[in-house]
Amino acid sequence: MQYDDLELEISPCLCGKMEVRVLASEFGRPREAFVAPYRPRQFLWQMERLEALICLRQRGMGARRARFVKEEGAKFFEALFPGKVRSTLERCQAAASSRGRGLRIRLGFGDGAGVRPEVQGVPWEMAFHPESRDFLSCGPRSQIVRTMDSPRSRPLLPAEPPLSVLCVLPNAKESPLPEISKHRRALRRALAGSQRVRLSFLEPPTTGALQERLLEEEVHVLHFLGHGDFRRRSGEGLLIFEGPKGRQREVSGRALGELLEGVPSLRLVTLMGCLGARVPRRRGQDPAGSVAAALAYSGVPAVLAMQHLVSSTAAQCFVEAFYQGLVRGAPVDRAVAEARVAVKQSNQPRDTLEWATPVLMLRSPDARLLPAPEE
Repeated sequence: MQYDDLELEISPCLCGKMEVRVLASEFGRPREAFVAPYRPRQFLWQMERLEALICLRQRGMGARRARFVKEEGAKFFEALFPGKVRSTLERCQAAASSRGRGLRIRLGFGDGAGVRPEVQGVPWEMAFHPESRDFLSCGPRSQIVRTMDSPRSRPLLPAEPPLSVLCVLPNAKESPLPEISKHRRALRRALAGSQRVRLSFLEPPTTGALQERLLEEEVHVLHFLGHGDFRRRSGEGLLIFEGPKGRQREVSGRALGELLEGVPSLRLVTLMGCLGARVPRRRGQDPAGSVAAALAYSGVPAVLAMQHLVSSTAAQCFVEAFYQGLVRGAPVDRAVAEARVAVKQSNQPRDTLEWATPVLMLRSPDARLLPAPEE
């Protein structure tokens, strides 16, 4: 399935009031006043409630919790699509459906200046349409992808096969990675059998070894599977690499972005670790403080990361379905859509919400990494 685009931006207008604007669509460019789904004092504890439900894995949510999630998702929908913006959405959906296409909703926040944490930090991927009774990002018909303005942005161009995928799986002594062998098998099941992909693992999984590898050969996809963290006081996201003697080394998103900035072959970075897309939640903190945002700002064309904690089971399921889609020639956003469905239909509780944990940051309208096999 191919996608039509509806491009939205939430940012202050000249008078300082927040607006949601349609930047691009085939049905005009309306704008409406933006009302955040939560007041500042509500935001933090409501996010904690939602995250607790998303990470609930041992049993189903139950009718009461499921109703709460849909009510919150409806708030996100109403905030994102007020008035004429909603009419534009519905016309775009109808037009795309008539052509057998899906709708890609590209959501940006301008340069981030003046956009409060309770706006950027909302898990917009959970927006729930109150009339069609479905989540906008849980299925192939529509996807919400994030965009970020950056002077370093570069287009995502298809790679000549084989697609080079470099996997980094740190397993530091202080923070061992559970089920690391299962993650390796999931990657090999998805990628190793295809002549269109060259799969390799970074040894040792250190930033020094990564820098050397990137200088020695072309890498198209960098896949990180390991622990992530987020410093609330500083508003900065971190990844855990290995350091000297196998001990853990914390690497900020900004530092990793500096390492990757000069790698023109790099098309996609996937971060299968907790909190890689967590947005700073305190006023005055850098809106590009998350690892995903820092990498996107450094110029990486596409970044896929997790905005909440993520279970090992969901990560394995998502990774396998996602890369299988890429090998078939699916664009990145389509592969993400397929992987979300795979997580929802997996052997976890049927009402799992971990499909909403991934965040895709994408600038290019054409997100294909490999040509389709018949091409």
